[in-house]
Amino acid sequence: MATTTIAVDVPSDEWTEIVDGDDYESVGLQVTSVQGAAIAIAATEPAADSADFVIVGASALSLFVPIALAAGDLIYARGINGEATIRLYQVERAA
Repeated sequence: MATTTIAVDVPSDEWTEIVDGDDYESVGLQVTSVQGAAIAIAATEPAADSADFVIVGASALSLFVPIALAAGDLIYARGINGEATIRLYQVERAA
């Protein structure tokens, strides 16, 4: 299993898939944008007006939020009040 790091910029006006649980068994995410980001874990893209998400904000700049994923889980993100940058480490799912 390989572990990789990435950075993803996400807009605030739509959900962006950032991790596929079929490929990764766990991730750690960190939002580095002042305005924060909404994070949803779901099997399909959330509706535009969905309130089913958590907010990871800039007050936690040094904090990585660890998430264990089942196969089929997807992580979506969108910025709060503007584009957001999300940094991740991803642990590849064993074959």
